[in-house]
Order: sequence, then C-alpha cells, then structure tokens
Amino acid sequence: MANTLQCGTHGEREARFVCDHLVQNLRAASPQRLIYYAPEHAPHEPTPAIWCEGCEAVIQAEGEINAAALAVANFHGVCDFCFQRYLDAGEAAPVEA
Repeated sequence: MANTLQCGTHGEREARFVCDHLVQNLRAASPQRLIYYAPEHAPHEPTPAIWCEGCEAVIQAEGEINAAALAVANFHGVCDFCFQRYLDAGEAAPVEA
C-alpha cells in the first residue's frame, strides 16, 4: 500500500484525509448532512481527501491548496474504511461542467 496508516479499528489501511470541520461535525451529537469537496482525481482512483464548504471558500480565495488553506482545513488522516463514513454522512458538491 502506498500511503498507509494504523487505524485503531481497522488496522493498517490506506490513508485518506478529512478536514477538521467534517470530523467535528460527524462527532457532534446531531451531525448535519454537509456538502463536501474533493480534489480532481482519475475516476478509477479512490478519493484521496475531502473538505467542507468553509475550506473550499479559502481554497477558492487563495487560488490553490496552499499553507493558508491547509491551516484552515487541519486535515485528519483516516483509514479508507473510516473515510467511507464521512462520504456517507455528507453530500458531494456538484461537479461543474
């Protein structure tokens, strides 16, 4: 496996990344169904990371994912199985044509 991490639940798995805002939302007593964004990637490749609308606004203002955007996102590494919970709890942003 290229990028791996040790998950407390699933053992050594492929790593994915989730912004802190989505992590905190899912930990809340009453999580909301939030829109998430993901970087462009080939359709046959897994989604490597997701972030919320607030993080997307910073990325758009900065024009790229840079140090300022990374500081706001404060990404958490999660395993590919746990990552699926975040995908299921949210809704993908519409893809612009």
